[in-house]
Amino acid sequence: MKRKIAIILGMALISSSVTAFASSYGSYNTTVGKIAGYGYSGYLQQITTGASPSVDSTYVGGDYLVSVRAQDDNGNTGSWTSDLGDDTCCYLSVSNKFLKDDNVRLQFKNNLSTTVNVQVSGTWATH
Repeated sequence: MKRKIAIILGMALISSSVTAFASSYGSYNTTVGKIAGYGYSGYLQQITTGASPSVDSTYVGGDYLVSVRAQDDNGNTGSWTSDLGDDTCCYLSVSNKFLKDDNVRLQFKNNLSTTVNVQVSGTWATH
């Protein structure tokens, strides 16, 4: 009986460790509208309540910088992270309103002074 309990506890520990490091990965390639315009990625599923999504920007057109934040399908948004450019990585600040299994996307924003549409692409993940 003790052996059976030890095996069950061991399996539970292993499965919880795997879940703790789980992520949902995606890529984005979108146009951010000029003069404080927006652009959006597709949705990924939030893995853990309140966990910060990560962004790995590979390209922001014309050497411009954009801002980015996370947004879920309930309308909750995280804080803006500024100065996302080529080859930039960051974690996005979100609150506990970003619940496990929510659909989350990236929202990009141009500066007021950017008078052209800007193409952005890269990869990102929810955790």
